[in-house]
Amino acid sequence: MAGESRSLRERITSVSAWSEVAHNFRGDWEMLWKEITVGFLLAGFVAQFDRGFFQSLFIRHAPAPLPTIENVIVGPLVAMLSFVCSVGNVPLAAVLWSGGIGFAGVLAFLSPT
Repeated sequence: MAGESRSLRERITSVSAWSEVAHNFRGDWEMLWKEITVGFLLAGFVAQFDRGFFQSLFIRHAPAPLPTIENVIVGPLVAMLSFVCSVGNVPLAAVLWSGGIGFAGVLAFLSPT
């Protein structure tokens, strides 16, 4: 099907094309559901930590380059310790963002995955 050249109308109205889309979606979901579930469970667990935990983990009030450098170092370390997958780490990155990690730390956290 992928090698066939069909018009847009033929692809939209073709039952076999929709069947292939459904098959691909199911395969993707079968591959990712465990990682997404673990990612949300891990993010939920980490979100239960006291706000003081995050404030002690991330430098908040320091000269400009220091918090960014610290975030870029701590982000990948947390990612390695809590590795789920790139999709599963997104909820945890949101928790870390709300806990005080900067934008550079979120990007560094997501990039190793």
